Amino acid sequence: MIETDRLNCEPLQSHHATAMFPVLQAEALYTYLPTDPPASLESLQKQYDFLSGGKSPDSTEDWLNWILFLKADNRAIGYFQATVRPQDSCDIAYSIHPDFWRRGLAKEASSRLVSHLFEAYEIQSMTAYIDTRNSASIRLVESLGFNKIKYIRAADEFKGHVSDEFVY
Repeated sequence: MIETDRLNCEPLQSHHATAMFPVLQAEALYTYLPTDPPASLESLQKQYDFLSGGKSPDSTEDWLNWILFLKADNRAIGYFQATVRPQDSCDIAYSIHPDFWRRGLAKEASSRLVSHLFEAYEIQSMTAYIDTRNSASIRLVESLGFNKIKYIRAADEFKGHVSDEFVY
């Protein structure tokens, strides 16, 4: 487990599906993502069973996932994930339930977990792909010291909108 002042960041295990299912039902989480809330607790359990193995099917990538719990009441509020590649690079993603937005919790978790990834793995670079409309996420990665390196026009199309992306 990795701790911050207000959070416990637990490595993903299948039993976390029960705590995370209600968290992941918030529609606002999917505004800038091409996915939808998990259809059922069982489907989330199956996904977590797969992800808890920590490796891609060909074993070339480490798939690292942490569930974020408030220390105050041990309530699950979101997740942080990293894909570590053999070429010393890493992609990150994160999501926090809307009830906890604008409290600095995403930054607190991300800052600690980014530091952990650089310490524990031989990572030379870290990347985040962010929908250009997601100003909160853009502010977060910029506050962590990420620099915008690319703009991808029409990176994806979902929910009736074309999604452009920034690469940080």
